[in-house]
Amino acid sequence: VAIPHSDNLNLTRALTISAWIYNQAKADSSLAVSEYHIIAAKGGVAGAGGSWTLAWDRKTNALSFCARPRFDGVVGCASFDTFQWTDDWHHVSGVFGDGRLSLYVNGELVAGPVDLGTNHISSNNEQLYIGGLPRLDGSAASSWHGLIDDVRAYAIAQEPTQPVAESQQLRSGQRFDFSVASPGEVSITEGSAATINVNTNLLSGTTRS
Repeated sequence: VAIPHSDNLNLTRALTISAWIYNQAKADSSLAVSEYHIIAAKGGVAGAGGSWTLAWDRKTNALSFCARPRFDGVVGCASFDTFQWTDDWHHVSGVFGDGRLSLYVNGELVAGPVDLGTNHISSNNEQLYIGGLPRLDGSAASSWHGLIDDVRAYAIAQEPTQPVAESQQLRSGQRFDFSVASPGEVSITEGSAATINVNTNLLSGTTRS
């Protein structure tokens, strides 16, 4: 996904970028070089024109939130080894504020704060990319292998506490499934009302609303 550049997306003084991710790629420490799978990026931070990048490295199995300082200084990263992860949904957030980078997973701080050495991230005219970065031939580079949902960018440094309870419901031991009994078709005329009862049956998991 490529979101066209606008000045509103140059969040240089404070930034929170968050997403639900489901990584279906397997780590491979035998790779000769790092293989970064992009979750979201405002230009590739490895390039001189990059601003920030949230990605997972298949070689090191590390999730990283990296940013390039204003005036193209040394890139800073908050990184977390995801060796305990299994195939499941996780909420991740990269946060920049007061000149420091932090990384959250499922609402918990896992890396940082890391001092970037400046209170400003580098700005650029790049598009905001989700799920990969483009090659010169237009194909996707560093593509994410899996699912990405509910990507959000905020112009504030925000500690993600709300996703904690939500993420717990998504863990493998707490999944649930249910069936829905169709009430059939109902016709209604203009100006009148109708009521439909829909019945559900829990097939697996614990009881919940």
